[in-house]
Amino acid sequence: MKVASDVVPDNVPPARDVLEQLERMLGARRFKAAAFQKKFLTHVVHRALEGQKSTEDSIGRALIPGFKKDEDTKVRVTAITLRRNLRKYFEREGSDDPVRIFIPDPPEDRSLRAPEGEAYTPKFSYHPFQAVSFKFKVGQALRSQDSVGALSRAIHNFSEVLELSPEHLGAALGMVEAWCSAIYWLENSDEYGWLDKIANEAAKVLYKVKERASKHWKLHAIHGFLCLEMDALDLAKAPFEQAFSLSRASTESYPPYLRFLARSGERERALRLAQQYLEERLGNANAYVEYADVALWAGQMEEASKTLEIALKVCGESGLVHHRLFFIRLLQRRFDEAIVHHDWMAQLLDSVACESTNDSARRLIETWPEEERQTLHELALRHERRRQAISSALESTKE
Repeated sequence: MKVASDVVPDNVPPARDVLEQLERMLGARRFKAAAFQKKFLTHVVHRALEGQKSTEDSIGRALIPGFKKDEDTKVRVTAITLRRNLRKYFEREGSDDPVRIFIPDPPEDRSLRAPEGEAYTPKFSYHPFQAVSFKFKVGQALRSQDSVGALSRAIHNFSEVLELSPEHLGAALGMVEAWCSAIYWLENSDEYGWLDKIANEAAKVLYKVKERASKHWKLHAIHGFLCLEMDALDLAKAPFEQAFSLSRASTESYPPYLRFLARSGERERALRLAQQYLEERLGNANAYVEYADVALWAGQMEEASKTLEIALKVCGESGLVHHRLFFIRLLQRRFDEAIVHHDWMAQLLDSVACESTNDSARRLIETWPEEERQTLHELALRHERRRQAISSALESTKE
């Protein structure tokens, strides 16, 4: 496909980002059975990226055999349905997607007509509260917590955005969200001083943003997320309730809110919303992890374990999935499996995440009876000898 240009001014996403978003949407559950809507959307998006506008006639001739504009209403009816589904998609399963694709709404005054080529030509923009601005794009770094390095890069990019544009709300909120995720990995390290520093900086940014975005649900939801990560459940309640009052649908699709519900005693509601969250994102490994985390806080360890096992089958290897299964297997005293998951985790997560995980595991194991600790130690040694034997055999074949 010939693309008009990948150099786009201001906050308009380039073609590659739009195409990534289109693929994400075409695979979404909402559009799974909507074959003609998917053809319609693909057609008009590609034409827009090529610098061409779409009309009822151009769409009909391209997609409907024997199309006659004055006799066939399929294009108009599909556009109405597609506009509605796009809005619903970005309210629910696509609420965290970095790029927005919309078909413009018709004029409110029904006596007016949209200019030729405007009614069916899609518009593209970055999610205003996502980790994207100018030529800096973090994309899905925050959603994939398989790498603390990705979080570090995200925070660095947010800082650069804010240096160029101190008023950029998306970068400010993204920065705080990244810090909240970083706290998760640092909480069990020996550098406890960092936690207070991060939390204080995050609180300062939220306070500044509050003056300009007090009516946006995400501001309050991230405030609740920060309190949650600092184990201040009593302080998390008010901001989460404020977020809920501003946008119930968005807040109920925000994973930290679901974890808050599970930890606050509303386990059934948390699990129901987490199940809905997962169903809207099947195929996404992080969605399985989010559901499993809620299940764990709700006291459903077997359910969490089963969900994570499914994730490995459906999504392939994921450091974050192996991380959760490692701890679950330790708690279940299934030591052989725990060691296997730890090996995978060590390959897929970066060193900071692995060190934090090992610190947490050590603290857990120290609480066990001597007999259990000895059993795990012997199994670990056996696995290490096996790995060394395999490594030596592979080296000998190279020679």
